[in-house]
Amino acid sequence: MNTVAKGDKFEGKVFSTITDLVESGYLGLNRDCCRLYQKKGYYSKDRDSNIVVDISIEVWMPGADRWSMLWVCECKDYSKSVPVDDIEEFKAKLNQITSVNVKGLFATSSAYQRGALNYSRS
Repeated sequence: MNTVAKGDKFEGKVFSTITDLVESGYLGLNRDCCRLYQKKGYYSKDRDSNIVVDISIEVWMPGADRWSMLWVCECKDYSKSVPVDDIEEFKAKLNQITSVNVKGLFATSSAYQRGALNYSRS
């Protein structure tokens, strides 16, 4: 299996898990207000183009014309530990999409390097 297919398979598994968590209310989100997506693009004015994210949850208030909260999930199916650079890059993408009302979730099949864990906690 090539790396793209391997990554897509892992992403599908994470998407299914997140969907189940939203449906069950475990994430504290009203499922009727959530829209879940895979591979959706969000505009970055810094890039003047979209940043395509692996998984997103848009939380919409009833009657709103725009989401009020965005959850973005980055999926990495690594055989090695996750380096701090990957976490820093993910944070930069979140800041380019929107600097407020965004939550980041980094899903991985491996461990974090110490620097990545420390950065994630901060």
